[in-house]
Amino acid sequence: MNHVFFVEKIYEDGSLLISEGGWNYTRGNYTRRVISASYATRFKFID
Repeated sequence: MNHVFFVEKIYEDGSLLISEGGWNYTRGNYTRRVISASYATRFKFID
């Protein structure tokens, strides 16, 4: 399984609220968290 996340909200400072699943190769693994704008630059986004 691959890692996937969805951007739920973009804050004024550029940080993102994301919901994600499939990380750590664990089926059913699901979390919500806020990542910083600088950390978000590591990822590729599809609109």
